[in-house]
Amino acid sequence: MNALSKTILGTIAGLISGMITILLVERLQMVLLPPPSKAIDHGNQVEAAEMLKNVPAGLWFILILAYMVGSFVGGATSTLVARPLRSAALCTGAVLSVMGMWNLLTLTHPAWFWITLIIYIPFALLGAGTVLRVDAKRQKTI
Repeated sequence: MNALSKTILGTIAGLISGMITILLVERLQMVLLPPPSKAIDHGNQVEAAEMLKNVPAGLWFILILAYMVGSFVGGATSTLVARPLRSAALCTGAVLSVMGMWNLLTLTHPAWFWITLIIYIPFALLGAGTVLRVDAKRQKTI
């Protein structure tokens, strides 16, 4: 299989595993810290901003953790498929960043939450690096 095919397949696999991981951690968040009883109306900016002031800090922390873990898993998965290329992990992180930006643009978040956009690519590459290091250690022991 050529490098482009590996990168495309790896990116698709990384995106699927990364998004599933993010969704699972977000579901765990809802169990640990249930959302407010009243749903946030993202169309009403004033009401949404007022409700966001009352959101516990732990909720935001778990959400950031979900993005970190999802990006790591996505990068690791993409590298497992596209080995030894890191390009699939880079593409996975980049697409997750774009999806994160879309989320920030369409739903109400605190202004400081935009900093999360710098999470996706580094953690995807960290996942890729972990897979490649484990492969290198495994090769040495054989």
